[in-house]
Amino acid sequence: MDWTTLTTIGAAVARRWWLVLLVLLSVMAVDVAYTATRQRTYLARTTLVISPSVTVDRGQLVYSVDSLGRGRVVGTFVEVLGSELVQREAVDRLGLPPEILNKSLVFKSAAIAESAVVQILVEGDDPETSARAANAAGEVGIEHMTALYPIYSLTFLSPAVPPTSVYRPDPLRNYSLGLIVGTALAVTLAYLVDLVVGSVFGRRGVDPPHSPATASASGAVEERPVKAYSFAAIPHEDHTLEARSPAAVSTD
Repeated sequence: MDWTTLTTIGAAVARRWWLVLLVLLSVMAVDVAYTATRQRTYLARTTLVISPSVTVDRGQLVYSVDSLGRGRVVGTFVEVLGSELVQREAVDRLGLPPEILNKSLVFKSAAIAESAVVQILVEGDDPETSARAANAAGEVGIEHMTALYPIYSLTFLSPAVPPTSVYRPDPLRNYSLGLIVGTALAVTLAYLVDLVVGSVFGRRGVDPPHSPATASASGAVEERPVKAYSFAAIPHEDHTLEARSPAAVSTD
């Protein structure tokens, strides 16, 4: 985008400032209404660590540590902790109906990069229930992984506590995105409107100086200079026959 284009866009925005303001205010009003009417949710997080079991013998210890460093074991733990089986057992342990899964409670699992630390995240509309569900899923996961991988031990690193801040909606993020989108939309619309007006009237946002609209608005008619023509005297040729005497005629 060159300087000429930027100058044209800036001039269009300056001429259509009222349109820019109207579009920006409309977008921000919709953004505020959307943020205010969204259901508030809270995110609880419990952290667990994978380590070789204390019951493993020395011969298997080296193998277990090497396999743990390759990431395959960590990936298996993450998949099991995020499975529907663990989620249903955790909800059942809390005495909650299974219909709230993926509605009032959303479970997720993730691994911290380059480590043997895994997390269980639960998003819900109640902070206390979200924290209890995350810890219950961790307990169920420990039981399943102990039976599946007895050479590894899954233990709590930091249990979940009820969150105090709202996870969604995020007003700062929503308003920032609304401001960016609204500004881009307002500038684009102002430039397009100015472009259409310019194609109709010959100049962006301004009537051409010799258009009927300009003449009627000013009430004056432009006076055009009249070219003066000078007529030079045309020489007159005398076609009168000269009188000749009879002697001259007979001579001829």
